[in-house]
Amino acid sequence: MFTDGKCDVNIKEIEEQPQFVIFPNPANTYFTLQLDEVCLPQKVEIINLLGQTIKSLEVYAHETTVDVANLPRGIYIVRAGVSTRKLVIGN
Repeated sequence: MFTDGKCDVNIKEIEEQPQFVIFPNPANTYFTLQLDEVCLPQKVEIINLLGQTIKSLEVYAHETTVDVANLPRGIYIVRAGVSTRKLVIGN
């Protein structure tokens, strides 16, 4: 907290947000998720275009294979923390 005599100013530290890569994209039966190791463990969600969470998992490794064979063809959002990526499933 900083005080300049007139007011108190609180400055939050900027937290590091997870950066990640998904491949192959489009995916058919699975995709591989690569996360920064500094952001582990991380909650990852697959969300449909209606905003519904279709799949949720905790990721503990830098590289994880995610099974999407049971998901219908379409466009999804993969979210890790506040970072997102578009995922196309074309099975």
